[in-house]
Amino acid sequence: MGLFTNPLGYVGSAADPVQAYTTPTEARAATLAEAEAGTLNNVYISPATLIASETAEFASPPPIGSTTPNTGAFTTLSASSGYTGSTTGSAPASGKIGQRIFSTVLVGAAVPLTNNTAANVTSIVLPVGVWSVKCLAAFDGSGLTGTSISASISTTSATQGTPGVNQSQTSVMPTTADVFLSIPDVPVLVTSGTQTVYMVATSLFSAGTMTGYGTIEAFRIA
Repeated sequence: MGLFTNPLGYVGSAADPVQAYTTPTEARAATLAEAEAGTLNNVYISPATLIASETAEFASPPPIGSTTPNTGAFTTLSASSGYTGSTTGSAPASGKIGQRIFSTVLVGAAVPLTNNTAANVTSIVLPVGVWSVKCLAAFDGSGLTGTSISASISTTSATQGTPGVNQSQTSVMPTTADVFLSIPDVPVLVTSGTQTVYMVATSLFSAGTMTGYGTIEAFRIA
């Protein structure tokens, strides 16, 4: 037997829809199960039953920022899981937006450079994620005769990058003071395992000595 609901909320037989507009033969409200089964004629469904059904099946979401899920929702909600940032003033933990990984070589441990030879000054190891990598490379020289210096952020060991993309260079030589080169933002995507990222320095010089030092750092952006 089919179920027919008229605009007044009565439940009747689809075979006799006219009957659905008559006075109910049973002076009681049908349960939701009875209404869905279509086993009763002319028994009305109360608005309270319908509202209760909607509330049970489509519960309202919890307030924004809540960490307690409603019944039937996701089993766990946490302000510290997933790609969240930090709102406490402390450094974001591993796996969170803003996580920082860095390496610094100070001038006292500067790496010796050979003419026209790319050298790794330092490196970092990045886990899976999307990273914004930057570096500040410094060059220190003594008794120099040279033409250029360059620094790169590279995913290949001892390999220079492309000017304007992941390499910075200048013809200013550190004859009287150290020279600094900055690379502000190189995106690095790690899809599996880990990825080593190098700060690479190169110098063209014919006399004197040259060393490189500085910092490379990465911030998680996704």
